[in-house]
Amino acid sequence: MDFHLRFWAENISPDDVVRHALPLLEESGAGVAFALFPSSLNEVNARAFRKLKDAGIELTFWVLLSKEDGYFPGEKNVDVFLGLCKKVFQWAEQEGVLPDFLAIDEESPLEQAEKLLGAPIWLKPGVALKIALGNLCRENFDYAKGRFSILNSLARDRGVKTLGTCIPVVLIEEIQGGEFVQDLFETPVLGVDWDIISPMIYTSMLIGMSAGLISRKDASWLLYRLSKWLDASRPHAAGVSLGVTGTGVLGNEPAFSSPLELVSDVETALSAGIRDITIYSLEGIISRGEPEIWFKALENVEPRVPPRSGKVDFLIDALALAHRALVPLVELKR
Repeated sequence: MDFHLRFWAENISPDDVVRHALPLLEESGAGVAFALFPSSLNEVNARAFRKLKDAGIELTFWVLLSKEDGYFPGEKNVDVFLGLCKKVFQWAEQEGVLPDFLAIDEESPLEQAEKLLGAPIWLKPGVALKIALGNLCRENFDYAKGRFSILNSLARDRGVKTLGTCIPVVLIEEIQGGEFVQDLFETPVLGVDWDIISPMIYTSMLIGMSAGLISRKDASWLLYRLSKWLDASRPHAAGVSLGVTGTGVLGNEPAFSSPLELVSDVETALSAGIRDITIYSLEGIISRGEPEIWFKALENVEPRVPPRSGKVDFLIDALALAHRALVPLVELKR
């Protein structure tokens, strides 16, 4: 396997991973990024983490907040999140389970994401614009970016690497510069020196939630274009999160129907130069009943450039043009 592989694990306990997936993880050399909440800091989980570390499994702590606090870290809750991460580090040091990575999953506040995804397809642009414009605030953005940079240093001081995730649209600023798109979504991710940037380019969701506007061909080419961008700008820190294999916090995420769809995305990411791949989610694969089939499918994946989508090329070019035109106007508002 000529790439680094890990799995997101949001709705499965560390103990269940040890019971149901440890041999598969050992054989594949894959790591696991466990969702960690304030209630997760207990002895049962510590024992499971020690078993995984003893088995040589790469351990990532994916720290998340309560739904009342926004679930995902961002501008509004960065201080609460930083405080929780400090508690996680203290607990991990006491229990002897310091992770290899800390994952910082910067997405829009959960209530905003639910509002947008719950809107009819024809109303989504208007809902998104209203939410985004209400988020714009340079002072809050710069403050949050500084706090995330402090967290990055706290992790590195302990020998823990960092994995920053983001929604795909903010990658426009990886190429063109600027920060207002990140501010629109309250996610100051690109200005922090994370060890790995892993945008969540979930083709099953892009296809399944687009009401037929995005085809498999379109989604694959979008994955390729965005991954190529990131690899060009951060060749030693470029990653990608692929999926999905099962539902997450939203409860209605469209999932892959077979391992072949996941393999296709891995082939595409590899062809764009990506060598750090995180798959959402481990529990989605385990719940299928024959998880070894999914692991086996990933063993000998080779890079493969997908067919070009003129529609995606046009949309990306139009987005880049709009971004260049809007930067001066939006910066004045910020």
